Amino acid sequence: MLSSLSTLTVLSLLSSNSLALAEQPVANSDNPNYSENETSIAVKDTTLSTVKPTIDALKAEDLTYMTDKQWSGAMTEVGIILLLGRISYMAGGETIERDFDYELKGNEFEYFHDRLFTKEYMKLDDNSKGMNWGHAYAGMIYHQAFRNHNFSYYESVLATFLTSTAWETFFEYKEVVSINDQFFTTWGGAVLGESFFQVSEMLEHKEGWIPSTFRALFNPAKAINSWLGAPAKQKFSRTNTEDVFSVNSGLLYSSNDTRELNVSMLTFGVNAGVNSMAGHYDTTSGTPTLVEVEADFGLSQNGLEDFSLVSTVLLGGYYSYTEKPNSDWKSTLFIGPSVGIEYASFSEDEDQEDFFASVNLLGVSAGSVWEKDNLKLTFRTNVYGDFAMVRPFASKSIENYREFYWNSKSALWENAYAYALGHTIDLQFKIEYGYFGFGLSARSQRWDSIDNKEFERSSSWNPNRRDLDFKDARDRLALFATFDITSDLTVGVHYEEIH
Repeated sequence: MLSSLSTLTVLSLLSSNSLALAEQPVANSDNPNYSENETSIAVKDTTLSTVKPTIDALKAEDLTYMTDKQWSGAMTEVGIILLLGRISYMAGGETIERDFDYELKGNEFEYFHDRLFTKEYMKLDDNSKGMNWGHAYAGMIYHQAFRNHNFSYYESVLATFLTSTAWETFFEYKEVVSINDQFFTTWGGAVLGESFFQVSEMLEHKEGWIPSTFRALFNPAKAINSWLGAPAKQKFSRTNTEDVFSVNSGLLYSSNDTRELNVSMLTFGVNAGVNSMAGHYDTTSGTPTLVEVEADFGLSQNGLEDFSLVSTVLLGGYYSYTEKPNSDWKSTLFIGPSVGIEYASFSEDEDQEDFFASVNLLGVSAGSVWEKDNLKLTFRTNVYGDFAMVRPFASKSIENYREFYWNSKSALWENAYAYALGHTIDLQFKIEYGYFGFGLSARSQRWDSIDNKEFERSSSWNPNRRDLDFKDARDRLALFATFDITSDLTVGVHYEEIH
């Protein structure tokens, strides 16, 4: 429905001149996170020092950039993105026109009113999986346009929803108002947008071309603004945060029953996160207290075999830290509401690809950490309710599934995936001793297709008479061992089974 991800990213960068006002931690006696001493952030067995900002030299009015919402900057950026996105959309030609279902017939007011306030035009579309998944990245750009201009997390989520609604209703007025696009743009965009936003702020404190590259990828608008000469002012206090950023590589042996294939791969990935549960993070209310991003590529002798991206945002909740006087053990415990997103693609062959993209709409995350000297034990669990795009089983070839899916959901016929509701349950346990790590994880996912014809796009050339129902299940078990070469570089070996 939207133009390509790369186009949207470039467009957001072009509008970044409105981002000249960024953020920096307040340093005064009224700020509980301020210390007269240089602050330090523990990252495993190393310490990453940050430089104390010279805010004392600033006038009081210069600090308003931390709290004043910059409406003009945010709206200008989003407006330019939408305008240029519309131009790119109109240039799509036949690729876009085949999605047209409606024409204006002189009843514009009633037509747009009904698109906004009735369910007549609300449908699940049948675009390619890449285009539909790309809406999460579009939502990321919208979300960060507001976060970069001092709007809170929840304000940015609302703004992303309204921007997505405007696009679906007015910019794509000849198409259905896509339900799946709203889910991926709003909820998926909020997860990616907030995770990448906080991680990019964290990477401001790291030197080298690798952190700089990821900082630009995670927050492109702010990066191009910095390249244009705007000062890099930080909004977040890092006094009580635990930051994680590690590039990793290793060997993976994967046994996948869903496609009857065992394969060895060389993996490359990045693991990043910001944990601010121990203290106030910034000046806005409702800022998520934990964000995590994990992305991995797998290369086999056949080429790019696997790709996965998982991101989690903890929205707050209960947190405790215990350090008993008569014991060497220190422990932390947390539990709270969370949201997430996951994308996974298995197999280099498109016809045999096992694929899903899931928005974890709302769930509960809980965990605990026990530490003693160089020993660290970590327990973690996540339980989510999902909206997902799922390829129901790894088809062996297009010829096989086309005949089977004919006269059913148009998304199945066109692109061999369908929309589903379900849940994800995730369990993790890890032991770390010095630079070594050992662990296991288990992820169970269950999805049931959405079969209501009222919400499915259909056409005369493929009427949905049988509304094919399917249930899909995936269980992924993994064992791993890692070694930290440096605080930012990890190698490891992994074994996984997918059922």
